[in-house]
Amino acid sequence: MPTYEEIVKIKESVESQLQGLANVHAVGVGKKRTGGKFTDQIAIVVLVEQKRPRNQLSAQDLVPPDINGIKTDVREVKRPRRHAAPVSNLVATPGANNTVTFSGKQTPGAGLVVQLLVSVTRPDGVTVPCVGYSSTIPTDSLNDVVTKLANNITQGIPGITATATPAASPTQVALTAAAGFSATLTACTVTAVDDKSYRDDHLRGGIQIQVGASLGGGTLGLLGTTTPTTQDPQGKVVAITCQHVVASASDQPTSLGVAVQGNQITFQGNTAPPNSLVQVTLGTQTVDNQFQVSDVFCSTQAGEALNHFVGRVKDAINQASILGVTATQGSPPPNDLVLTLNLPADVLSNCIAYGPADPVQAVNLTARALGSQLVFDGDVSDENYGIYVRVNADGVRRTCGVFLNPSKNQNPTSIASAIATSFNNLPATYRGSVTASPTGAAINFDTAQSVDCSIRSDIRVGQPDNNFSSSRCCSHRFGRVLDAKISSDVAIIELDDGQKWVPEIEGFGLVAGPHFLDPSDLHILVQKRGRTMPQMTTGFIDLLQLSGNTFGDNGSFDRHYVNAILVSSHENTPFSLPGDSGAAVVDIVGGVVGILFGASGNDTESWVTPIDQIITDDFPDLQLNVAPAPEAGKAPGDVRTVPKHAMAGIEPGALAARYQSYPQRRLAEVEQEISATEKGLTYVEAVRRHFPESQKLVNTNRRVATVWHRNGGPQILQALVNMLQRRDEPLPREIEGRPLVDCVRRIREIIARYASPALVADLGQYGSEMERFAGLSYTQMLAVLRAENGH
Repeated sequence: MPTYEEIVKIKESVESQLQGLANVHAVGVGKKRTGGKFTDQIAIVVLVEQKRPRNQLSAQDLVPPDINGIKTDVREVKRPRRHAAPVSNLVATPGANNTVTFSGKQTPGAGLVVQLLVSVTRPDGVTVPCVGYSSTIPTDSLNDVVTKLANNITQGIPGITATATPAASPTQVALTAAAGFSATLTACTVTAVDDKSYRDDHLRGGIQIQVGASLGGGTLGLLGTTTPTTQDPQGKVVAITCQHVVASASDQPTSLGVAVQGNQITFQGNTAPPNSLVQVTLGTQTVDNQFQVSDVFCSTQAGEALNHFVGRVKDAINQASILGVTATQGSPPPNDLVLTLNLPADVLSNCIAYGPADPVQAVNLTARALGSQLVFDGDVSDENYGIYVRVNADGVRRTCGVFLNPSKNQNPTSIASAIATSFNNLPATYRGSVTASPTGAAINFDTAQSVDCSIRSDIRVGQPDNNFSSSRCCSHRFGRVLDAKISSDVAIIELDDGQKWVPEIEGFGLVAGPHFLDPSDLHILVQKRGRTMPQMTTGFIDLLQLSGNTFGDNGSFDRHYVNAILVSSHENTPFSLPGDSGAAVVDIVGGVVGILFGASGNDTESWVTPIDQIITDDFPDLQLNVAPAPEAGKAPGDVRTVPKHAMAGIEPGALAARYQSYPQRRLAEVEQEISATEKGLTYVEAVRRHFPESQKLVNTNRRVATVWHRNGGPQILQALVNMLQRRDEPLPREIEGRPLVDCVRRIREIIARYASPALVADLGQYGSEMERFAGLSYTQMLAVLRAENGH
């Protein structure tokens, strides 16, 4: 039986081939699903836009049932899009015949999110959960709300048409299923995004943020610290979010058309619209009879004649040195807009043109992308400029790039040199053979297939918005972008001196540290809290080692990602919505799994960058600590304050100790104190014996997981952690309005149905005894145990 590592190697060897098949957008590793149920067999999982019968696909587009002895599993999942952000004065009331009636103020206001949960049965008999949603902006009327919602549902849910009646009374949205489909509206909710100000109280994860030059908001995932250094002897306090949250850009359509017929690609249009990106997919047979697919990228230049651009696409294909592939350009006009590829007739070739992302250039500094060259011009008028460079080395490696915050008045030549140096310091696994060579104010990215650059005039970050003022008391600023990596779509924000913070997630509690995933973590339960869905939503780890492409709102190519995590939602409800980008995904005990960066069209699947990639690969020099210890004499939940940087007299070693992880040390103290009592020792020994089995049941048994979540299991666990770490905080008597003892009994009963005899016996012996501690603080609980022990 192949090991997990061997399966990953096989997947990596064929993923470019599989991604070149029609409809395929990602390939990962996960548990095989048969008859709608997951098995324990690890498979190579192929995600497609739409699952089609085999007789509707050509032989070359069929995914083989197994690859080198490893089973495959084809799943229909919409490709991911960036999750940037675009109660109640708005009321939604479900009615008969799949209708929803909307009422409330004629202008409901900004920040409301409408969600329609729809169960759709396809002609093949498979029933899938789908989500239609829409969010409001300040100028939206009630009519706008229903019109946008109907359009989003029609475009996003296959087989379903939504019709809005905005001018009628009542104002409604009605769902109609196409022939062979059926649909049932299961729920409709209206929620408000969390635009509350937490800054003055203290910053925490799961809350809304906005950057100075941003077009939208996103979520602050979590807080932590960097390692102390000689230059920065106390380390930095930082926040983690997505790069596209701090450098968001609107996607633009392209007038560049392409048509593929056989081995010919015809480009259409009068001119080459600037900064459009063309992706050519090419399939070949290797010398050992393996099928290999490669992508070639090429971007258009401003003022470029279309036939000139076609010539550059030809050159890019020929320079890619793909075995057995050459391209020739037709001549004379109009044939000079045609590329002919010398591919066998039965080998795949495809070409897609994507619109550009608006570069949002700073007022006084610009960057022009000319093929694989960047040229800077202008000047830097203040210290808050941010330059984001993005490079596609080839069609297999992850999109990579660098960030630069230039100093005030830094000249273009110096900027080009600094960016080139930073790019060349990237690991070769990211940039491949690409090297950056500065010449004056220009940078040549040798062998790069495409290069682009966005410049922001303001990298200050605010909470809940970017309302900045020269007066600190009136400004919403809390920090500035410190670094960013497009390869993981992650940005690091340095908090300002004097900012209050706690390393916790709103509604969840303190973070326990990083959780580096391995194969045993497939299907464990995870949670997240974002600004758009301001409650802890639940899902499970569905796929690991997932590689593919992300896209902008209008379909523009965003980046190629490698080895991401796919989280599928629990109980067929959305796991994330636009604006939740940057949210931290954590396990049930607070271990950080990663940072959410996108979701599928129906939002029941979400894409996550693993925390180990962020800490180890993308920002190794920072040595990020996401669960730093408090200062001596302080509890971990106490509010902390970012100190001033002028602390050269403090030894780095002493400061490093201050930032070490706290939870393990505190739990060790608790264990020692409780074990010193006779009854407490029996409790500690029972927890040691059964915690791994209990955790596994919650993570892998769907029935246990459902009862666990419906009865507030995560909230109970977090309340226990808070009680142990904050000695005077009581264990609540109620969880979401229900008695704690009732919730615990239901959880205990479901675990006992599937547990080992030893765990069942101890649940019966100790379970009811533990219920007496409801409403007590840790100090009071310890006093009870000591009194029983005769202390």
